[in-house]
Amino acid sequence: MKKLSSTPGKSTFSLSALSRTRGQLYGVMTFLIFFCHTFVRYDLLLKNATVLYVGIEHLRHIAVSAVDMFLIMSGVSLYFSYSADPRTKEFYKKRAMRILPPMLFVSAIWFALISKGGAADYLRSVFFITFFTEGNRNFWFFVFLLFCYLIYPLLHKLFSKTGIYGLIACVALSVACNFLLMNFCSDFYNNIEVALIRIPSFLFGCWLGKYVKEEKSISCKWLFVAVFVYLVTFVAAFINNSATETIFYYMCFPLAISSLMLLSALFSRFALKTLTVILTWLGGYSLEFYLLYEKVRDLARPTIGTTDETLLILYSFAFFVTIALAVGLKHLCNIFNEKIFKKLS
Repeated sequence: MKKLSSTPGKSTFSLSALSRTRGQLYGVMTFLIFFCHTFVRYDLLLKNATVLYVGIEHLRHIAVSAVDMFLIMSGVSLYFSYSADPRTKEFYKKRAMRILPPMLFVSAIWFALISKGGAADYLRSVFFITFFTEGNRNFWFFVFLLFCYLIYPLLHKLFSKTGIYGLIACVALSVACNFLLMNFCSDFYNNIEVALIRIPSFLFGCWLGKYVKEEKSISCKWLFVAVFVYLVTFVAAFINNSATETIFYYMCFPLAISSLMLLSALFSRFALKTLTVILTWLGGYSLEFYLLYEKVRDLARPTIGTTDETLLILYSFAFFVTIALAVGLKHLCNIFNEKIFKKLS
C-alpha cells in the first residue's frame, strides 16, 4: 500500500493518510483520553526514578490535546460525510443517531445515581444550561459536539467559497471572542473556556477535510516542521506547567496538529499489524469510552483499591470496566437506532 510517495528529487506525504489511518488515530486518542484522566500516584510508584516520574506526569498533562485531535478528525470526517450526501436533514439525522442515544442513556443513569436535584437538574445539565451558569463539565464535550455538528453545513459552504481566508477569519473571530470574554466577562468565560478555546481545532479540521479527501500531497519537509512544532510546544508546556489553563489550551492546538501528522505518517510507513488491530478496535469505541470513563472512575473510587496508595488498582479496574461497558453501550445504541430512528425515516 502506497503511503509516502516519491517523485524525482522530491518526497511527498499524502494527507489521505489521515483518512487511511483513521482507526489507529482514534485508538491513540482514546488511550490518551484515558491517560490524561488517570491520576496514578507516579511519585509513589516510581520513588527511585524521579526523572521518569516527572516525564510521565508531563506526558499525562499534555495528553489532554487528544480532545483537540478528536475535534480536528471530527471536522475531517464531517467533510467526507457531507460531501457524499449534502442533504442537511440526513446529515443531522446521522449525527443525532451517533451522539444522542449514548449521551442520553449514560447521563440519565449518571444523574439517577449521583444527582439530588432530580429531573430538573438533569435537564439543566443535558441542555448545557449548567455549563454556562456553573461551569458544570459532566457532559460538556458531547453537547459541544452537537453544536459543532449543527453549524457544520454552514462552515462547509463557507470554506468551499472562501478557502483558507474563511478559515483565518473564523479562527480570528474565535480568538477575539476568547480575548473579549476573558477580559470583560471572566466569570462566564471561566465556565465555558474549555469548549470555546477549542473551536479553532474544529474549524481547522473542517477546512482540512477537503484536502484529505482530494488526497493532496505535501512536501515531507512538513513532517520535519511537525516534529519541530511538537518538540517546541512540548518544552513550552513543560516550562509553563503552572501557567493558566488558557495558555495551556492554546498549546494543545499545535500539539494536536503535529501529533496527527506524525502518527498518520508513522502508521502509513510501518505495518505494525498487532498494534493496528488493537488501536482500530479501541478507536471504534472512542466516543463511548470518553463518555463513560470518568463516570466509572468516580463511582469506583470509594470502594476499589482504597488501600492502594498509588491508585493503580482503581484506574486499572476503571479502564477494563469502561471497555466492557463501552462495547455494551454501542451495541445497545445500535439496536435503539434500528428500532427508533429508522422508523422516523
